[in-house]
Amino acid sequence: MRLSGDLVRLLAVPLRLSAVLLRLFPITMRLFAALVRRQTMARFNSGYAAPRMP
Repeated sequence: MRLSGDLVRLLAVPLRLSAVLLRLFPITMRLFAALVRRQTMARFNSGYAAPRMP
């Protein structure tokens, strides 16, 4: 049956994409959180130098 093979191939693409997205999700969230933290720190400490965050 060629139909089942094509179906598996069609289903494998979104599965692979979702796996990649799941792998990238924590990294992007960490980057986003760091960006937001830097922005808020810069806003709070506009008068003087912002402390270095580890």
